[in-house]
Amino acid sequence: LPSMRLLLVEDDPMIGDSLREALRRLRALNQYFFVELGFAGNVNNYYDRRNSYLHQVLASRRGIPITLALVYIEMAGQLGLQAHGVSFPGHFLVKLRMPQGEVVIDPFTGQSLGKEDLMERLAPMHAESGLIRDGAVSDELLQHYLRPATSREIVARMLRNLEEVYATHNDVGSVALIQKRLAVLLPQVDEDEED
Repeated sequence: LPSMRLLLVEDDPMIGDSLREALRRLRALNQYFFVELGFAGNVNNYYDRRNSYLHQVLASRRGIPITLALVYIEMAGQLGLQAHGVSFPGHFLVKLRMPQGEVVIDPFTGQSLGKEDLMERLAPMHAESGLIRDGAVSDELLQHYLRPATSREIVARMLRNLEEVYATHNDVGSVALIQKRLAVLLPQVDEDEED
């Protein structure tokens, strides 16, 4: 369920009406999406190819972070909330722009992620890179990872997820089809790999 941080802030008498309304909408979205509709991460079969197909995620209400994020972002937009996908390393996230800042949601669990949570997720990846200062990821690096993903980046990530699933199951034909689609979607990457 969504973090209690959102619920506690909404009742603060010091926040403005526009933020209070945005938080009310966000709380309603989280309640409807995660509780009433029951969307959640497919923890029992994470690598099932059906988790990557939007129509299957809509039917089962189970998926992986990126497909759940796409449904969540669409619903947020219908409520007047500005939501964007974030191609965070290892786990796709949703960032919502609020009147006084941003909220990052894990669409797999519904958890609201604070700066410490996000830095904790990045730390193992950058432990030996020299990009960590005093045991923490720099604010600049964190902001880089939290930039909104483009539509092309989202489709490419979905295709790469499917490529991995099919490769794991030794489905060479499906892997080849996905690689062809990636080459069309990202021609510059394909050319760079040939060099």
